[in-house]
Amino acid sequence: MMKPMREQKLFVIALFIILLDQLTKLWIKGFHLFGFTHEGMILNSSTPVLGDLLRWTYVENPGMAFGVSFGPGKIILSLFSIVAAIALGWYLFKLRYANKWVQIGVMLLFAGAIGNLIDRVFYGVIFSEAPLFYGKVVDFIDVDCPDFSLGGQEITRWWVFNVADSCVSCGIVLLMLVNAKIPTFKSLKLRPELQVPIVVSDYDPEWPKQFAELQEVLSSSLSSKAERIEHVGSTSVPGLAAKAILDVDIVIADDADFAPVRQTLEALGYVYEGDKGIAQREAFRQADSMVPIGSGKRWMRQHVYVCPASSPALHEHLMLRDILRQHSELQAEYGALKRELAKKYGIDRDGYTTAKTDWIRGVLERYAKSGSEPTNSSAEDAPETENESV
Repeated sequence: MMKPMREQKLFVIALFIILLDQLTKLWIKGFHLFGFTHEGMILNSSTPVLGDLLRWTYVENPGMAFGVSFGPGKIILSLFSIVAAIALGWYLFKLRYANKWVQIGVMLLFAGAIGNLIDRVFYGVIFSEAPLFYGKVVDFIDVDCPDFSLGGQEITRWWVFNVADSCVSCGIVLLMLVNAKIPTFKSLKLRPELQVPIVVSDYDPEWPKQFAELQEVLSSSLSSKAERIEHVGSTSVPGLAAKAILDVDIVIADDADFAPVRQTLEALGYVYEGDKGIAQREAFRQADSMVPIGSGKRWMRQHVYVCPASSPALHEHLMLRDILRQHSELQAEYGALKRELAKKYGIDRDGYTTAKTDWIRGVLERYAKSGSEPTNSSAEDAPETENESV
């Protein structure tokens, strides 16, 4: 399963890209540092690298990417770039549980924005060419392209660009490809309930009753949009100690049915969180304890997932649930493990989840190899593997 990347790793990769961008620009422009002088290229000169296909062509532009001019408002562009870079950095940090490709797309935008921002803000002063915020961006990658017309202008080569521009372009394209998995700003707000210690409780017979009520509300709202609704996670296993959180899998025929289901869930007050790095398992959480709205009651905490019927994650959820339901010795072992890990990790939900996932994976692999996969229980119940609530 594809796991989300930690924000530390994303920022390290972004730093590497920024350094690469700046080193290549300085190599092209030239510099004098610590007694060492590198002459660089002459402005507007060009050097073949792969014949006519690829050249290093040294140009400087006072505006945006690919030489696009911003007119006389250079200080506005520089200030806007600073604000945009800060916003992207904050957003990247908040995306630590989002889809991996969304994280990478935003990271590329962030790295590209910082790379060109350094040129605009500091290059004028560093090279004694202009005041602070009035520097020019160094471009040098010159690529041949098929001839085409744009706005009445004949284009025979692509606009000269740099490493930062490449990152911005790749980031935009990647985010367009995974648009449906981008979480909203509302879903990124701080959740106070995640700041309290993990509590594993004895099994409560009220849990399946709470699920039955929730299932009725969701079934009524979703109607034919969903094939069935499954109770998943530890609260679906009678007798198993668990965190008091209902885990629910909404099963759809295929990915094409996700959009109307998402729209219905958001109308009920659920917040979309992307797939959290697990393919074919889209996650939702309650905006508050009154969700699903409309019933006028406070609900038990929930994690809601939407899975296609063919989803490997759904299959593992159901398989783990049924194994635990049929083997009391595994129930006891798993319950004891979760209590031990809750004490060990406190509020560190990442550490808690990672530690128990190894046990879960071992159980699933053992039964998969033995070929003794359990028979499915009632279609009204189901489980969770790589999820904090299992």
